[in-house]
Amino acid sequence: MTMVLMEGFSNAVQRKIYATISSAKERINAYREQIEQIMNHEVLGDDDGPAQWSVPMHDNGKTVGTITLDNNRIRLVLENFERLIAISISDEIRRNKYNYCIPFIAMQYRLSGKIMISQMKISFNTRPLLTVGLVWVQLHSNAGCTNCTHLLSSGHLAEYMFKWRNLNRFSQQGFKKFNHVFSTFYFRRTNHGGRRHREAKKSKLMAIGQWLQ
Repeated sequence: MTMVLMEGFSNAVQRKIYATISSAKERINAYREQIEQIMNHEVLGDDDGPAQWSVPMHDNGKTVGTITLDNNRIRLVLENFERLIAISISDEIRRNKYNYCIPFIAMQYRLSGKIMISQMKISFNTRPLLTVGLVWVQLHSNAGCTNCTHLLSSGHLAEYMFKWRNLNRFSQQGFKKFNHVFSTFYFRRTNHGGRRHREAKKSKLMAIGQWLQ
């Protein structure tokens, strides 16, 4: 999503999209408003109950910042990704490459413990996965390579699916949730270490250790 929006803002600056608008700043604002309209009224919400998501921007106001979405919302984004690609990418060849890659990347978010081996043979064939990796590198070179795209294009994902039948046992969602509880306890119910008072030693680890026990 970050790479698509980065290219979208770049296209707005270069007047490859919204060409009828003369001001670069107005083109950027028009693009951002349309992205937010789609996200809030079509992807994450609807007209009766729109979401309140906004595009994170860097200080220069021309490039997208860090995008953070939870797992449930990123699933919704992936299901509607063609809509974002259509308004962000002006070049038809690049647009087709994006549309080719996204369904394979989206597979990672649709895995469940009930996937059978016959379905895996259809969905996780090594050749198209490796092809997706090559196409994605053509689009963004090293800048578009992440842990997830590496697992997909290298064949690791297919290999693990064939060996273990599903990836639920490797999920880190539970650990991430516990980390949130852990950090909440640290900030709300400990003294963060504090400072020493005479001979007494204050430790931010003591309260955490007692809580874990």
